[in-house]
Amino acid sequence: MVYIEGGTFLFKDVKIISTVNSFWLGKFPVTNEEYRCYCEDRGIVKTNFIGGKKNPVVNVTWLNAIEYCEWLSDKTGRNYHLPLEVQWEFAAKGGRLTNGYKYSGGNSLYEVAWFWLNSGFHSHSVGSKKPNELGLFDMSGNVWEMCADFFSDDNYPLTNHEAINNPTGSKSGQYIGIRGGSFMPFWGGNCLISNSWGSTKKGSISQVGFRVAMTD
Repeated sequence: MVYIEGGTFLFKDVKIISTVNSFWLGKFPVTNEEYRCYCEDRGIVKTNFIGGKKNPVVNVTWLNAIEYCEWLSDKTGRNYHLPLEVQWEFAAKGGRLTNGYKYSGGNSLYEVAWFWLNSGFHSHSVGSKKPNELGLFDMSGNVWEMCADFFSDDNYPLTNHEAINNPTGSKSGQYIGIRGGSFMPFWGGNCLISNSWGSTKKGSISQVGFRVAMTD
């Protein structure tokens, strides 16, 4: 986990100045190896792992990701959860150490991300590209990452005249927010930090995984 000191930034680049409280965020997306530990402990049978033990886990639902966070909280006594979109974006941009890059860690996707032009159309081991200013890996590319928010751009205020603390998207809906882009061409252009997309709440996708956040 990496400590993210809170601060203020322009969320989604044009919509709202946001203040973010300090929190912790996983250095990498949750891997197959880590998710297998959860499955073994809970007696869950999962057969659709893709890639090696250090590849990000995919083919999990939003509810699966929440259950994993709850299990990790029970095991450690800490408060693990999926990050809000505003937390994810603040961290991806480098937090207080930001250099204003287009992608998380730089302006060249080849340096920081596995995307459709270098991925071979599959995910790769986490941490094999350049990290961002905070030492976080794979925030752009490799696999999309689920957030705690439901996906609804219209839910965010359109003013940037007043800072709002930890804004959230819709409290309900059919889709949940995903960030960061993936290894596939269809969504490759969405590796930009500020881009967000929606994914099915109940289904699982081979391009979508997650990383955990933690608050004290």
